[in-house]
Amino acid sequence: MQEQRASVCIAIYRHYLRYRSLADSCIHTLHHMALVSGSGISKGRFHTWSGIQDFNIMTELIEYGWVQQDSENNRVSLHPFLHEVIREFTKPSLINCSQFLKGICNL
Repeated sequence: MQEQRASVCIAIYRHYLRYRSLADSCIHTLHHMALVSGSGISKGRFHTWSGIQDFNIMTELIEYGWVQQDSENNRVSLHPFLHEVIREFTKPSLINCSQFLKGICNL
């Protein structure tokens, strides 16, 4: 049952990516966000660690509903439902998340 749910979620995610035609920079940001806990991360720290210079990428993902923003605490996190799907589909790794992981290590 869990495997079937994951398959459906992945199919929905693929369809949504095609529908929205997310730019590579957005998909790359989703790779990094998949490594963040469900409680989120400060926007500033995320941008520093990921090396993302263009704040519009995060704004776009927030507008699409992929990323949730806690304006009061200046934190961002993946939508709870999408977190599991994105981790499964994007398969974050040392290679595709190297900038983010380097940023974390340079604390």
